[in-house]
Amino acid sequence: MKLFIDARYITPPYPDYIDLHAFKATQGVGWKNSILTEQISGATEYWLFHYHLGVADALRQAQWFVSIAGQYSPTELVLDVEDPNASSVGLGTKVRNCLLEIERLTGKKPILYTRASYWDYKIGKVSWINEYRLWLAHYGVRVPRLPLGATGYYAHQFMGDVNFPGYNQKVDINVLKD
Repeated sequence: MKLFIDARYITPPYPDYIDLHAFKATQGVGWKNSILTEQISGATEYWLFHYHLGVADALRQAQWFVSIAGQYSPTELVLDVEDPNASSVGLGTKVRNCLLEIERLTGKKPILYTRASYWDYKIGKVSWINEYRLWLAHYGVRVPRLPLGATGYYAHQFMGDVNFPGYNQKVDINVLKD
């Protein structure tokens, strides 16, 4: 079991006992995390994620994310799908197009972050969900609920917005599945 921290706005130093961090790099088209370089400077291993906005063009979002992430050396890229203001109309297609464009530009499949309750309500069952490693948010449980059609998960965010020893701000706590 490997714990990792999803840390939107923390800055180093980080505790030695956490090797992996996930940082928000971009959102929509045009927004970049202004402290990303500083955050990465203290991380041993890190993932970068893009917060997908349902109203923005999917291909442009992927291109924006990859243009920023390409300036760094993350071990994984993640598409974060949880925009509460996104319309469910066509959202599955937009998310799929964004994932495919990230993969086309990088040659690597991104991780898909969401929570089952959001996915099931906004997107529903899709044939392609198992093509991606799922990082699922579901607090207070040992095993996250899976979105419709999913057969497994890669990582689980089990606590959110908590104080954790060694960090200067509240963080989300995650575990990689064994």
